[in-house]
Amino acid sequence: MMCKKLTLSFKLLIVFALVLGIVFPCLAVYGSDLSASAATSVASSSADWTPSYNGSYYNNINSHLTGTALRAELETLITSTHNTRVNSYDNLKSQFMKTDVDPATGQGLLWFYSGTKVSSYAGSPSNREHVWPKDGGAAFPEKTGPGCDLQHLRPTDTQLNSTRGSLSFDEIKGGSVVKENGSTSYANLCYKSGSFFYPGEGYRGATARILFYVQTRWGTQYNLEFVDSAGHCKTIGKISTLLKWHLEEPPTESEIYRNQKAYEIQGNRNPFIDHPEYATAIYCNDGNSYNNALKQVVAQYGDYGEERPDLESLAITPNTISLTAGAEQTLTVTATPSNANADVTWSSSNTAVATVNGGKVTAVSNGTAVITATSVNNPAIKATVTVNVKKAVKIELSGTPTTTQYQAGQTFNPAGITVKVTYDDNSSANFSSVNDLKQFKWVDADTNQPTLMQTTTKIKCKFGDLEQTGNWTVTVSAPPEHISGFVTSVNAVTSATTLQARFDAIKAALEAYNNLSATERNNPSAQGAYQTLQDAIADYNADVNKHNSTMESAVKTGVYAICSASLAAAAIVIILNRKFN
Repeated sequence: MMCKKLTLSFKLLIVFALVLGIVFPCLAVYGSDLSASAATSVASSSADWTPSYNGSYYNNINSHLTGTALRAELETLITSTHNTRVNSYDNLKSQFMKTDVDPATGQGLLWFYSGTKVSSYAGSPSNREHVWPKDGGAAFPEKTGPGCDLQHLRPTDTQLNSTRGSLSFDEIKGGSVVKENGSTSYANLCYKSGSFFYPGEGYRGATARILFYVQTRWGTQYNLEFVDSAGHCKTIGKISTLLKWHLEEPPTESEIYRNQKAYEIQGNRNPFIDHPEYATAIYCNDGNSYNNALKQVVAQYGDYGEERPDLESLAITPNTISLTAGAEQTLTVTATPSNANADVTWSSSNTAVATVNGGKVTAVSNGTAVITATSVNNPAIKATVTVNVKKAVKIELSGTPTTTQYQAGQTFNPAGITVKVTYDDNSSANFSSVNDLKQFKWVDADTNQPTLMQTTTKIKCKFGDLEQTGNWTVTVSAPPEHISGFVTSVNAVTSATTLQARFDAIKAALEAYNNLSATERNNPSAQGAYQTLQDAIADYNADVNKHNSTMESAVKTGVYAICSASLAAAAIVIILNRKFN
């Protein structure tokens, strides 16, 4: 017969375990408590940049070269010096505490993409971010070569790292805020939409310079190339945007500090931090199809050391917008002359109606607000846009989708469709541009899932609580057999309900993806399903963090209610005695 009486030692063991469960969750959030703002200031333009490196590392580089010839010389230099001290993936955790600290204090750890400051790598939910995505090892090895290069990898929040996944880089209009440590209220927001990720302000130029470094150091060995589009696996983009960021955001104090520390550890430097002018010399002249686009970027934003004309005026596009509560839209600022400094600060006349962050407007409640962009260099120069926030009461679909043929695993492309939104004041607005249509959710009319299946024929548009099914049909064919298993596994992820079921389904889907060849991963069905999987992983991480926060709150409440550990032990022992005696 089972003994119902607990021994004293076992009771104390339970108490010890419970106390640990109370104390350690509180310690685990220490890093997030430190979250504040980016620790480094953002330079306003490349014209403000002053060279910071005057050592002898580049003495043998012929600075008169351009294009592939200059890149080849730099590749030889940063490869030969790197190979003298090859790094390891495991060492990165401790090395980040030397390279990615706040340069002003030498303390803490700065998460890349946002600049959030945490206590340490080990004391926060940090991860090792491959800025050029490893794509499951298909682009290059995960933990060797580019996969452990200290000039390449950066510490980031685990959730943000997962959400970014293998996305390329671009400026996003109408995207969603990427959660960091379960929150969308951190100081320097990042965004994602479709195939693109948008880093926080002050980390966009740094992102570009890392990618220029990776392509120069490892491009020849692993066939890594830039494209002026989303890119995938061994390609990445959008290079015209990356060059724009490089010119807009010169190397910061934090970057310069980090470059030196990484050099001291692994022996090589990032040339695009020390000599930002190398980027335009190479990528505007390397014989690729994007060269003309990049030259236009340089003409508009200026190159390093080049004086820029005085700003005459600013303009915002669009100049009037209508949104429903909760909807978002990103504004674009243009300067006259076109190559004048267009850096601005944003403000809203009524934050109860609409807020603005980095040009991204979020509607809060019904009313009217004026969004103002004020020149950083000349505060007397401003531009405004009026935001009308209304409640949507009806949506209607018209037009015919440009694409009606899909493979299972893809998501619906609403191009060609116009959505008419009617508001509670009887006014209406039509949305048909690619960016405008991103604010609507497009799903299988039967399953309410974004991933299309062979059985999908009808598409539903969802906008808040409103929904409307299109009167046209789509045809969804079966993907290649091997890819079909991956698509099915992703559908299982979106269908799972409990956290455990979702975890198991995500694990199975990732295993299925890793079994695909590089060619299979480029299949439209695989790419579509992979994007859906990335979104599902981000949602899962957010729900886990929400769950943990709820548990943490409950635990803290318990801690506050107990005056001492001895009282807690006594109370628990009494309860256990009552239950088991």
